[in-house]
This record gives sequence, structure tokens and C-alpha cells, in this order.
Amino acid sequence: MIKTWQDIEDRGGQAWLTPAEILLIEASKSGDPCVLGDGLCPEEGNVQGSLTVRAEVLRYLVLGGCNVAQIQDLGVHLWGACITGELDLSFAKAKGALGLLNCRIDQGIQALQTRFEMLNLSGSSISLLNAQSASFHGDVFLRDTRTNGPVRLNGATIGGQLDLTGAHIHAPNRNALNGQRLRVERGFFWRNVTVSAGAVDLNSAHVGDLVDDVTGWPPKGRLILDGFTYERISGSSTRASKRIAWLEQGSEWNGYFHPQPFTHLAQVFRDLGHDTDARRVLARREQLARRYERHHMRVVPDGSLGLGVKSIWRDLKRGTLFAADQLLRLTVGYGHHPFRSLWLLVALVCAAMLPAQKAWEEGNMAPNAAPVLVSQDWRHLAGTSENPARDWSAVIPGKDWETFYAPAYASDLVIPLVDLGQTDAWAPSTERGPWGWHLWWLRWLFTTAGWIVTALGAAAITGIIRRD
Repeated sequence: MIKTWQDIEDRGGQAWLTPAEILLIEASKSGDPCVLGDGLCPEEGNVQGSLTVRAEVLRYLVLGGCNVAQIQDLGVHLWGACITGELDLSFAKAKGALGLLNCRIDQGIQALQTRFEMLNLSGSSISLLNAQSASFHGDVFLRDTRTNGPVRLNGATIGGQLDLTGAHIHAPNRNALNGQRLRVERGFFWRNVTVSAGAVDLNSAHVGDLVDDVTGWPPKGRLILDGFTYERISGSSTRASKRIAWLEQGSEWNGYFHPQPFTHLAQVFRDLGHDTDARRVLARREQLARRYERHHMRVVPDGSLGLGVKSIWRDLKRGTLFAADQLLRLTVGYGHHPFRSLWLLVALVCAAMLPAQKAWEEGNMAPNAAPVLVSQDWRHLAGTSENPARDWSAVIPGKDWETFYAPAYASDLVIPLVDLGQTDAWAPSTERGPWGWHLWWLRWLFTTAGWIVTALGAAAITGIIRRD
């Protein structure tokens, strides 16, 4: 390991260094960037001396060099190099910023608990980056970086921004990006990212602004968002319709549903003033949580579905929960859309109007009063008129009665505590035709449904049904 210039002298002095290393040392001493060749990322297998920098020489410079080769505070900035060997900076402190742009680092970087001012690996090809528990005073740039192994930032703290715009990560059978308990004080940029293999784990990570495109995240089973928090969402994907699919990708892991990603996004939406979007997110959270609860009720202790092992009671309970869940979802959106119940009441009123109007037109209605029904005038009309109810007030002088109006009659049936006098004045007759018989039974259904919808709506509006 090179610690002083004497170590280089002992190995042959300047003759031991490659031409690229000599250029890098001189540039770093003067505080200038070092651009090798055309500055582009070398192709695989290119080990020309004009482009080759050994990891141990680079480490010596990154840590500040020595009195003979004193590195300026700006740090080391290298373009277009082929870095051979593993660059191990673990438990060390880099002097100034480290920029390895458009470089090929085939054996990767080990930076466990390393302290950086800034790290820039933009455009580079790297086998892995292990920066577990590392600390960065400034930014970390991985723009257009290609990795053939994992990027480990779990436990790292970044005082600036983390930018992975255009990155391509390929890490089969492991986490492509391990960001557990990662902290980014400013922006986290995730745009045009390709994760061709491996998972993205942001469990308990926290970032400032989340700037992403929702299409760049890996699919369900390869994304963990449980515990992931952010202060704001920037960019075009700030609507619930786009974000809910993203949450569903990252809220299920190993067969279990984690509601935290939904809860946090709803709070961020509220902070941004998107209250409607927040309610949509929370309603979807409730729907999924209840669905997973019912699903796990099917599983017997040995982990299988075990048809025949399940009890009839469990099946009955699941069916009851399903019916209750659907009722809550349709009527009040699990408490997050309480005024949906008003539209449902309107729909019920419209549905009740049809049989009511048909029963009236077909002459299947009668006054809802026993004295009238046994009176001689009504009995005469009932025997001679095609529509005795319609003629009751229109034909016989002095027999004025409540005028039938189908919307008002339907409202009386459906809406509790509303009395427009229609159901008191008129009732369907089961003996005068099929529409009267149908309306006689349907009125119980409409009245019961009206009570249920109204009660749930009132409970949601007043907060009896918990929403948060």
C-alpha cells in the first residue's frame, strides 16, 4: 500500500508509474482535472499505459498524497481512465472532491464508512460501489453510470443531492440499489434509470425532494418502499393516478402489504395542497389492506391454502368482510370520499323512480288510506276506471288528493327523515298488475338501502368512520 512518495521511489520511482499516473499526479498537485485520451470511457480490455491508473496510486492521491506530492483542496478529478485493481477507501477521509468521470473501474470501489466532500462517478462503468455508512458533505453524482454489480448506500448520509439520472444498474440475485436508512438532505434524482436486474431497497430511507419518473422504477417484487420518506415530490408525476401504481409496486414484499408508503404520500400530497389526491391514495390503501387481510385468512398454519382444512366459519367471515368492504368502498370510499354517498342516494332515487312511474301509469297505485279504499266512490272507480288512482282527484269533485309525483315518491322511499307526503298518500297495489306487485317488494329494498347509505355517509362526514 502506498502511503508516502518514498513507497513509490522504493518501487522504481517515476519509472514505475504509468504515463497516465504521472499526468494524474501532476494535475492533482496543481489542482487541475486530468483528462486522459479523448476523455471517454475506455472499452473493456483496454489497459494502455496512457489510460491505466492503478487503484493503489489513485488511493494515495485521493487521501491527500504527502509532502512531496501534496494534493490541493479541490481533490482528484480524472476523466477517461481505466482503473485497475479494487479502489479501497474504507474508513478513510478523502481530501476534497473525488471525480472519476467516464472511467472504467472493473473491480469497483470499497468506501465503507468513508468521508467524502463530494463523489462524481458520472459516465463511468463500475463493477460495484460499496459506500455503506459513508458520509458525503456535498453531492453524489451517478449520472449515466453503468454498474455490473450493486450500489450500496445503506446507512450513508449525503448532505447534498443524489443524482442517478440515466444510470443503468445490473445486479442479479441481489439489491441493485441498497438504500436502507439512506439520508439525502436535498434532491434524489431518479430519471431515465434502468434496473435490468436486482431490487431497489429504500427501506427507512429519507430524502429531501424526490425528482423521478414513475416508469423508471423496477416492478413489484423488486422494489421496497416501506419506510421511505420524502419532503416533496417534484416533476410531472405528482398526481395520484400515476403515483398509486408506483406505491403498489413497492408496498408488497414477501407476500405482505405495508401501508406506510400510501400514508406518507397522502401526507405529502396534503402538504402540497392536493387534498383530493391524498384522499384517493388513502382510499386505495384501505382497499389493498383489507384485500390482503382477507387473503391471509385463507392460509392455514402450514402456509398453504389447504382447501378442506379451512373452516366454514372462516369462509363465512371472509365473505362477510368482502361484502362490508365493498359497501364501504362504494358508499363512502372507506371514509375518504364521504360525499360519494350523496351521489349514491341520487342514483337510488333515480332507480326507484322507474317502477314508481310505471306503477302509476299502469294504474297499479292506490290511495294509502283505509277509509278511502272502503268508500263507495273509490270502489266504483276501482271497478270501472283503467287508472282509478289518477282519476280519484281529477274526475270526482270534492275528492282532492295528494298529486302523485314519481321523483318525490322515490325520494320519500329512499331518503330517511324526508317526508314529502307521497308515501303517506299513495301505495302500490299488489292486485292490480305486475308493476304494483314489484314496487310493493322493491320499496323495502330501496328504504333499507337508503338508510344504510345515509348512515354511512353521516358517519364518514362526522368522522365516526376513521379516515387517517
